[in-house]
Amino acid sequence: TKGDAYAVGAIAAVDGSYGHDLYVAGARVTINARVAGALKTIGARVLVRPGTDVGGPTQIAGADVRFAGVTHGKTEIVGDTVEIDGHIGGDLLVRARSVTIGKTAVIDGDVTFQSFNDPVIVQGAVIRGRKTMTLPHPQVSRFEAAQALFGLVLFSIAAGFMAGLILLGAAPA
Repeated sequence: TKGDAYAVGAIAAVDGSYGHDLYVAGARVTINARVAGALKTIGARVLVRPGTDVGGPTQIAGADVRFAGVTHGKTEIVGDTVEIDGHIGGDLLVRARSVTIGKTAVIDGDVTFQSFNDPVIVQGAVIRGRKTMTLPHPQVSRFEAAQALFGLVLFSIAAGFMAGLILLGAAPA
């Protein structure tokens, strides 16, 4: 596509080439795409494959996040478990309980870890900028507020679907 693209589903797998921004949401998200603009994705499990190349800023949120692609802009990753094995061309902010920077990771900018636990930086990983470790802030960013809203909408849809199934099963022919 030449413009913005949106993908939403329980299992969202995105391939191809996108001329502007890409927005993906789902329980399981897999991305293997070329994105000229920004990438914003949210899911319980988010996998950004090695074939992914993002020209703009990247925002990823999920319980289990694995990033193995390339991004040329500022990157923000929020999750419970975060693993980075890709190339990040700008600054990186990671908010997570558990962070692993793998041996094939290259980070050109500054890295800020907001976590109660020290990140695991595997030998071979390259971090060219400053590393900063801070405790998580209690503030809520717009991205986190959008996360919460998406979770509420997804829960509401699932609850409505289940209620509909129950009513269909209980209704006479």
